[in-house]
Amino acid sequence: MTCPTCHRPVGDGLLACVECTLDRSRAALFDYQLAPLRRVVDSGGDLVLRHVGAHRHIQMFGCEFTYCNVHIPQNARKARIAWGNEQIKAVCADCRRELDRALKGAFT
Repeated sequence: MTCPTCHRPVGDGLLACVECTLDRSRAALFDYQLAPLRRVVDSGGDLVLRHVGAHRHIQMFGCEFTYCNVHIPQNARKARIAWGNEQIKAVCADCRRELDRALKGAFT
């Protein structure tokens, strides 16, 4: 079978294209971030920082992934950071870039 969306071959026994399913899942998770981000910005709420390895990342709302798509292990240290705090400049550059992209989507 061939995927009707991307025209890649779909493996035997699979009901859908794995790549297209992952793309739709990532898009839905990104869309889910918009409402909580609006609340954080509007009410001065907190973001959750997670320490994964030597880097600090920003955790996405409602899942165990960061904005730069790093899976968060159970033993990762957790901290909260107030919206607008200068420490946000010290987190993973990819997380900041994806957070900025999400914020643009949240307020357009």
